[in-house]
Amino acid sequence: PTKIIFSDGSRNIIAQFNDNSANIMGWSLNYNHRLIENFSLLHKERHSNEKLPKIILKISDFTGNIVDFGYDYCLDMCIISSHDKRVRIYCGIKDDKYWEFTSDVEYTKLLILKKYDAVIFGTEEGCIRACIWPIQNMNKDMSIEHPEYIETKLHNAKITSLCISKDLEILYSSAEDGSIFVSNISALSNES
Repeated sequence: PTKIIFSDGSRNIIAQFNDNSANIMGWSLNYNHRLIENFSLLHKERHSNEKLPKIILKISDFTGNIVDFGYDYCLDMCIISSHDKRVRIYCGIKDDKYWEFTSDVEYTKLLILKKYDAVIFGTEEGCIRACIWPIQNMNKDMSIEHPEYIETKLHNAKITSLCISKDLEILYSSAEDGSIFVSNISALSNES
């Protein structure tokens, strides 16, 4: 089955194809485009002079099962958390350049906050972790140490959703136990 793992609510969409190749593809679409079942083919109902959609991301052979995904259009970087507690960061549309770190807990949700130069992770233990974005210790090695973070315990169960208010000041989080927390982002960062 195919799973849409990211959409910015307008024209950009990223999907994971759970076929034998475990490909992740992203496109900038217009309303006439459609993706069809053949994972390697992008099809468009079009007039002869229209172009195919722009590919914004192509990752092949990602072995983990994706939990959540974020894409930074300004930096052309994406960040992926997987069930095996790994986080991968890709730069550009090619999959030959990425960095990876492992966490002590599964990151169930993530959210890039450009205004704060941060990425927020929700954990399986109900915590919120905030790291500097983009991750600062990326070098030539593919494996990097887990970046420093600020952690706040909010929920008593696995975090299922993270979203930000329109004014980028309030973080909303929900968990498996049905709880919803409304947090001021600047107050979260001042707790440590």
